[in-house]
Amino acid sequence: MKIGDTVQLKSGGPLMTIDSLYNAEPVNRWTCVWFKEGVGLLKPVYTEAELILSGAEAKLEVVEKEIEAAAEIVETKVEAEVVVVETKVEEAVKVAEPKVEPEVVAVEAKVEAEVTKVEAGVKAVETKVETKVEAVKAAVEAEVTKVVKGASKPAETK
Repeated sequence: MKIGDTVQLKSGGPLMTIDSLYNAEPVNRWTCVWFKEGVGLLKPVYTEAELILSGAEAKLEVVEKEIEAAAEIVETKVEAEVVVVETKVEEAVKVAEPKVEPEVVAVEAKVEAEVTKVEAGVKAVETKVETKVEAVKAAVEAEVTKVVKGASKPAETK
């Protein structure tokens, strides 16, 4: 949990926003704020054990962990592909060495083109991951906003 997160008591109650942290050894305590009609701004202090993240905040946390895991997988695959390309380059150079200079130059150009393609592919993957991260963050922030706005509306009387 961090300052700004939307939380709720594990036992239920209104949605609250974490306002500050008191480092009180051995248990940290969080000041939470919310507005209660007819009473005003309330700022009770709770231990972390008493609180849970709101649904949207918890989803954001899960999505961020999934994105980090996906980024690690992509990075591992890219590193493996780079090793394959480097191996191909080394093999191509060994084959080209005994040949005349123009052929060596042509092979080096092909190798550079392959490396450029891989680098472009890596950049494209990074861009897609960054775009997806931004889209997911925006969607979760929109959901958090809806939840917070819904919680702050007065209940309708029938």
